[in-house]
Amino acid sequence: MYPTSIAGTRETGRKIDKIDIINDAYSQLRISGLTSNPSTGDLELALSRLEDMAAEWESQNIIVGYNFQQDPDPNDDSGIQPAFKLAFSRNLAVALIADFNKQVPQSLMTSARGSLSSVISSSAASRLKGYSYPDRMPIGSGNRNYSRWARFFREKQIPNTTQSNQIFIGDITDFIFNFDSTLKDNEYIETYDLQIDSGLKLISSSLDDDENSISYRIEATAPNNYTSSISQITAIINTSEERVLTSRMFFTLTPRGN
Repeated sequence: MYPTSIAGTRETGRKIDKIDIINDAYSQLRISGLTSNPSTGDLELALSRLEDMAAEWESQNIIVGYNFQQDPDPNDDSGIQPAFKLAFSRNLAVALIADFNKQVPQSLMTSARGSLSSVISSSAASRLKGYSYPDRMPIGSGNRNYSRWARFFREKQIPNTTQSNQIFIGDITDFIFNFDSTLKDNEYIETYDLQIDSGLKLISSSLDDDENSISYRIEATAPNNYTSSISQITAIINTSEERVLTSRMFFTLTPRGN
């Protein structure tokens, strides 16, 4: 049975249940003018929208460890870290508000976009605390100078945890960096730079026709006697609004047969 109280999100420590996200989303809607409490049907709709939203984000390579289920249970662990909760609840509120015949307030839209942008640019770094490029690797200037003072990355450390795309050594695979959720209306990518970690080789890359996404092809080049290891690719873009945005993707390089 679905809990119906949205008086507040219960404290769950490091564990965020799906109902916590849903309750917080409805709290956002109350601030935005919703006067009625959600019914059981409203909560079921919110759970369905939550699953769809998380699936859409994952299809855009926004990987945050969401717990997908064949039969979703609102009382189960969402799998996300507390740092990502606001991004989920605010964007879920935006997805739900039309069902109550209301327009999305600009303040809610702005906060939702800002939270999602933060997830895209920093969630991977948060999950892989202390993980960075090797100190022998130059930061690189790409199309423009992104760092005036630093020339090399700091020493790489082993990540504590990881949620990454698996790629077998020797495979050539296509991926996409999608910035659509972080770009403003009518904003587009002007230039971009892809910084590639060791163990990966960039075959090709291109700016998609909508100028919101970067398609690229990589090859896992680590020797066949490697055990599984983690590599990353960072996309740094310059936008038509003269903003610099960053997104990272992480890859588990695995010998075939492991």
